[in-house]
Amino acid sequence: MQFINKIEIQGITGAVKVSSVGDTRVARFSVCTETTYNGAGGIVVDCTWFSVTAFKSDKITCLDQLGKGKIVRVLGRVRVQRYTDETGAERSCWEVLAHKLEIMED
Repeated sequence: MQFINKIEIQGITGAVKVSSVGDTRVARFSVCTETTYNGAGGIVVDCTWFSVTAFKSDKITCLDQLGKGKIVRVLGRVRVQRYTDETGAERSCWEVLAHKLEIMED
């Protein structure tokens, strides 16, 4: 049996932070996707935010062009990041580790 951990999202970037880890460039940014549907009170817009991490590679070359408000397409896998917050509580968050990143034309 083969197990698959694969996600594809297309949406608008929020906050973007590009930095270096050793000799490698890495971007950490958020992406918002929207779904609209008819609810009891009319049209409802549901926004979902994703945290994305992308390391510069042959399939990810556009890190320096990322910015808030860009439309992007991300292919990757989901992973859980565990950490201890400032109060000492154990926390976890879901994150997309990008394998491919494209900035779409406006």
